[in-house]
Amino acid sequence: MDAIKLCGSLLTNKMNKIFDFIFSKKTATRDEILNHGLKLALKWGKVWLTPIQSRLSRKFPFLSQSELDDYNQLCRQTMDIGFGFVRETLENSYDKKLEIKEEKLKYDFNKYMLEINPWINNSNLRQIFSQGLYYSWKDGLSEYLK
Repeated sequence: MDAIKLCGSLLTNKMNKIFDFIFSKKTATRDEILNHGLKLALKWGKVWLTPIQSRLSRKFPFLSQSELDDYNQLCRQTMDIGFGFVRETLENSYDKKLEIKEEKLKYDFNKYMLEINPWINNSNLRQIFSQGLYYSWKDGLSEYLK
């Protein structure tokens, strides 16, 4: 009899887990969605600079089209702000012929970005900074970066 109770209990626990998995609403925080969206927006390759809505909806199918559009726009703006900060800082160094250490630029960049977008995770901060440096280097603005 104890074996039957044990099997019944295990089966009930297993069924409850399956039920919870199937019927629980999948949710995520705004920060999680933004960071995932930003990761998608920063991706190189075939999807480079393409809208993120369809890719974002695969991970977060509960988002409406309007929400997907808003996340796409915010992620793009965040990238542009970060790239712009790196570019403007290096342009100023270039124009004034003043060296700037990469550690200082990165510190100032992180401080600035987190003040206006406190939701950004470290991985995305590093990626925006790295891509911003790449674009600036490609435009010849890294001469005074040390």
